[in-house]
Amino acid sequence: LKADSPAVGETVVTLNVRAKTGASVVSVFRDGQITRNIGPDWVFQEGDTLVVIGDPPQIEALAALVGAVS
Repeated sequence: LKADSPAVGETVVTLNVRAKTGASVVSVFRDGQITRNIGPDWVFQEGDTLVVIGDPPQIEALAALVGAVS
């Protein structure tokens, strides 16, 4: 995630990721470590790499939601 991503400082719940995109964030790569099964209160930070599952349109929708390139 870039510094200007709308996801920075937000959680899975506040972004309403699943309902808005149909995709699921299954883990996050941050500071050289991967965290699996992130909870609903996980706060996204600049530099996070999201690992997601979904079909191509869902992943594209999630990328648009967080302002990232899929």
